[in-house]
Amino acid sequence: MTQSFKELRDSGCVYVDKTEQIFRLLMTPRTFIARPRGFGKSLLLDTIATLLESGVDPYFRDTWIHDSWTEPKCPVLRLDFSDFSGGYEGFCRKLTAVLESFAQRLGISGEFTPDKRPCVSLFELLHVLNDHEIMIVILIDEYDAPLRANLNNTELYEKFRAEIHNLSCVLKGDHCIQYLCIAGVTRFMDPTSAFSGTDVYDESYDSSAAGIAGFTKEELVKYFRGSIDCAVSSSKGIPEEDVTDEQREELLDSLSEECGGYCFDETGRVKVYSPFSVIRFFRSIAGELSDSGSFRNERTGRDPVLADCLKSHGVRLSDILTDGERTVCGEPDFRFPESILSMNPKVLLCQYGYLTLDSGIRGFKVRLKVPDRQSLRALSELLPA
Repeated sequence: MTQSFKELRDSGCVYVDKTEQIFRLLMTPRTFIARPRGFGKSLLLDTIATLLESGVDPYFRDTWIHDSWTEPKCPVLRLDFSDFSGGYEGFCRKLTAVLESFAQRLGISGEFTPDKRPCVSLFELLHVLNDHEIMIVILIDEYDAPLRANLNNTELYEKFRAEIHNLSCVLKGDHCIQYLCIAGVTRFMDPTSAFSGTDVYDESYDSSAAGIAGFTKEELVKYFRGSIDCAVSSSKGIPEEDVTDEQREELLDSLSEECGGYCFDETGRVKVYSPFSVIRFFRSIAGELSDSGSFRNERTGRDPVLADCLKSHGVRLSDILTDGERTVCGEPDFRFPESILSMNPKVLLCQYGYLTLDSGIRGFKVRLKVPDRQSLRALSELLPA
């Protein structure tokens, strides 16, 4: 699944139009959204970047937002925290290099003095931008990737946590930032996180953004009718033109059981399918992949870092699934986790996508469940019984 909106549109692939939800998201100047891997966060941010930097033409033709967006174009600074292969020092070098490149693109590199500490470099860059009254957009993808990769390395975790905190402090309230969006897998509210004392609004379980990443059943019917008919034809051994509505509904029910039980809606109403799994399934049916008709998710298999972290805390599958494939956790634990390391394991697994909402977020308890069969398989591989 491509992470480039322009590539998606240029290739003529199906684009499930999320621009109405994006429009609503952009009404809040500083936002955060958390979703598990495989839900298209990077594509979402790239779509926002394309809209704000290039405008609606030509890539947003035939989308909801084309006739609704009238804002002027704006330079977009894209930061991806998942690129930390060189360790902490490499992360700092790469991040500073991105800031230098951005300053060059805006023609202000002569006034920008980079520092080996990214937070200092970002401060200097924003200072120059303010002097020139240049407004920019900042999009941060995978903000928590260095933290998730170092759950079992306290020293490195703390280094990355401190640097991310320092960067967030620089971003607080800066007037040259027209729009800021941060995306990641986990959400937490410790005193040194990106959310402490900021005006960043957490959209992760807001009803208006519940379907912004992932496919609803209605979207599958609207955008993937041909793929659904091809899948039914393949499984039933009948011509596509003979596929009935009942057979389409049967396939969608099977998809829902396998990869479609996710809920990111605080009211518990909106359900979505995993886009990575759905697209992979349709591609396999079309013969583009070797394992025809199979389901697969990016989470399938054992996440060694998460597994070791949970193991070190003695977490077992029986501790998580206390009622069949369901469980409950405290509402404060769910809404206000203080850090990744001290988070309730049920909440952590929900953020990673092994569990999902089974109710609205209300009262003293929040009901959680295993979303679907592929999540149950993955969870069973992740934790000892």
